[in-house]
Amino acid sequence: MVNEGARILEEGIAYRAIDIDVIFVNGFGWPAFRGGPMFFADRLGLKAVRDRLAHYAETTGDKNLQPAALIEQLAKEGGSFATLKGPGKV
Repeated sequence: MVNEGARILEEGIAYRAIDIDVIFVNGFGWPAFRGGPMFFADRLGLKAVRDRLAHYAETTGDKNLQPAALIEQLAKEGGSFATLKGPGKV
């Protein structure tokens, strides 16, 4: 969900990560106490999220699990979804 959320931000479909969180919490039953998938990923740390996605992509051979470019960028820079300044822009 986090990887797809990052792609949605990259494409400009959603403007802010919190918009994705609101949709998942209110529309899809994501546990509210976790704050949504993007908030949860920020709390875990995007380096850890990137590393886990890369591991699963390599293990399964599923290219869809490769970390989105936005996750790669934010992990490299030590950023977070909360720091984005518009659609997929740091």
